[in-house]
Amino acid sequence: MTEKVAFMPERTEAAKRAMGAPRRPHLKAEIADLTPGKALAGVKPGDWDPDQWGMPPNAPVTPLGFDGSIYYFLDAKGCVTELTPSKCGKSYIQDLFSPAYQYPRWAWPQRSKEGNYQDNFDQQKALAHLFAAAANKGSWSAIEKVRGRGAWVSDDGRLILHTGREVLLDGFEDLGCGEMDGYVYPSRPPVMKPAENAQPAGTDGVGDLLLSLFQSWYWARPTLDSHLILGWVGAAMLGGALPWRPVVFVTGDAAVGKSSLQSVLKFVMGDLLLQAEDTTAAGIYQAMKQDSLPVAIDEAEAEADTRKAQALIKLARIAASGGSLHRGGADGTGSRVIVRSCFMFSSINAPSLLPQDRSRMAMLDLRPVPKGAEEPQLDAAELREMGTQLLRRLVDWWPRLNDVLHQFRSYLKSEAGHNGRSADIFGTLAAFAHMAIHDDAPDQKTLKWWGEMLDAKRLVEFESVTPNWKNCWRHMVSVPVDAYRGSAKRSVQEVFEAWRLATKQGRYAQDDDREWADIARVRRELVRVGLGVVFPKGKPEDFNSAQLLIPNSHPALATLFQNSIWQGQPGAHGVWVTALRQSPNTLWKSGTGRIGGAVTRGTLISLKDFIEAAGDVPGEDEGEE
Repeated sequence: MTEKVAFMPERTEAAKRAMGAPRRPHLKAEIADLTPGKALAGVKPGDWDPDQWGMPPNAPVTPLGFDGSIYYFLDAKGCVTELTPSKCGKSYIQDLFSPAYQYPRWAWPQRSKEGNYQDNFDQQKALAHLFAAAANKGSWSAIEKVRGRGAWVSDDGRLILHTGREVLLDGFEDLGCGEMDGYVYPSRPPVMKPAENAQPAGTDGVGDLLLSLFQSWYWARPTLDSHLILGWVGAAMLGGALPWRPVVFVTGDAAVGKSSLQSVLKFVMGDLLLQAEDTTAAGIYQAMKQDSLPVAIDEAEAEADTRKAQALIKLARIAASGGSLHRGGADGTGSRVIVRSCFMFSSINAPSLLPQDRSRMAMLDLRPVPKGAEEPQLDAAELREMGTQLLRRLVDWWPRLNDVLHQFRSYLKSEAGHNGRSADIFGTLAAFAHMAIHDDAPDQKTLKWWGEMLDAKRLVEFESVTPNWKNCWRHMVSVPVDAYRGSAKRSVQEVFEAWRLATKQGRYAQDDDREWADIARVRRELVRVGLGVVFPKGKPEDFNSAQLLIPNSHPALATLFQNSIWQGQPGAHGVWVTALRQSPNTLWKSGTGRIGGAVTRGTLISLKDFIEAAGDVPGEDEGEE
């Protein structure tokens, strides 16, 4: 018997208290009625006893702490605000307490020479107490401690949804914005909340209806891709609370439905979704602030200058693991941003992606719409309601989310050929698609179905994914080099192949290649690109016995790697050193040898074995006569 989801997790009083101490009452009505000289809660203006931090009682402003000469506060509007010695005038203090502008006039009243209360406050006294209170609170980081809109996890593993004006524990109980459990949930513009009632699974449930809608697009992998986009929507809704946030990239020619898909996502997720076209990475993380909301970028096209697209891809990669982005500032202080959002891109052509980036996202391809096909009917209000219903299902699933993620991730690793990272990505997408539709935990039949659909050997996402050391090697041996004599450019691989053929007794491509049996000729060609050849004692000086010496630093080799990710700088070790040494330990060792007569330290590899391990050996008699 399969276990059912506990739709209403028990919320004990102890768990509620763990979220933070009860809020200090702000006496909003009395503060609003304050006039110069009027008492507040029976206390005369300025005649108050400080609280534990040194603040006046019932203050609508909460000190948070300090970082150097920056003092942080949760202001009366519920926003995180800074005061510094250079930004602390009366207008800054007034803004800090707004709309309770009368409060500073009661806490730090200003009197006339005759002793009468004035409609003003003593700026110096106010600053002294405010700075002291923040200092008393201790060192504090806005980057680490501010949680904007989106999903988060409490210290005891419970789901927190910050919807802008509410902070919902377990998705239901509003704790209110403010400081709780060492974190600050500031007031922000409102975003979508879960539906009030539990949502059914199965046929005509919200997950099934959304899946049917996504199936109306013409995907290259109709069944799999429609499930994966459904899974992304679910994961995106709870992105900030997840251990890993999957990225999807939707491609397809013009008029295949990319823009309409973006519209559906916006209807379903409403203000939860940060949507942009032709944007930059800086524009995205500046708009996100401390939110953990999902991001959808349309028209992320491949261009001749790839820097903008690569910066966006890098931001998505950082966000997937919840990493931080460091940027310098004009004032020399710099800044750091933690990003915890699910990203989706769409474009006609995907930009050039490094293998590590391509393997970290699901690539979903849309095909042309057949002539006469009906477009899906989109009702914004209905889709918005479906979004709240889906969010409610995911909130109800939360108590068992980690178990379901573990089931999918483990199955993909053990049965579908995935590594740890790809299992994180596709396991998360599969788990959220499952939770959107089903109430039961996945059984073996369900896991097998997903394993067959996500077989790593069949996924286009892994077609070009090869280890870093192989890519580095293939770059080194395949780049045509001007240094070789003759009118035609020659690559290192061509040198190796000519030598290999010459080593085979009586097997030459043509008579002119006999000279390649001479090791002196081989060494002359290889030294032009900064490579050397070493032979173990007692071994013949031929291709099968050769060890290739790849120097740690060499100007000719640095030129060969120029403008690649493995290039070096003059006088320093090239990046190729660490890259090639990521190959199996049996294939290389550190050593020395002569290159052009100079003793050089570098990496010694068994040439024949290394080429075979890299998969660059031609088939039997391939290219030979």
